[in-house]
Amino acid sequence: MVHTVATTGSEVMIAPWVLGFRKAKEMLFTGERISARDGLMAGMVNRVVPREKLEEETLAMANRIAKAPPFAIRMTKKSLNRGLDMMGFRAFLQAHHHTHLLAHQSAETKRLFATLNPENVVQIAKDQQK
Repeated sequence: MVHTVATTGSEVMIAPWVLGFRKAKEMLFTGERISARDGLMAGMVNRVVPREKLEEETLAMANRIAKAPPFAIRMTKKSLNRGLDMMGFRAFLQAHHHTHLLAHQSAETKRLFATLNPENVVQIAKDQQK
């Protein structure tokens, strides 16, 4: 397993908001990966589709959204994002980003990044899928 907890980008730090802090800590501390089905059940993704249907399904969803009144979509999105901000979401991501930047200076992170060449990354991904 590859652990990149402190170096994890902000995109991964959405996990506590989606999974709850306990499950997110478990995943981030262990480096454990989950299947697409488990991600769906946990609420990390809205749906799972076969790779060959991904573009088709994505465009179908985009077209459904595009049929909605644009002003209503903008206002709904704004309200949802403001609600997240009121719960501290933006501050949480900003605080983590500072940790992320500091972590890049650590000897541990530098050693990790030194081992991550394209061939290693592909092999690590294959090993973790077994």
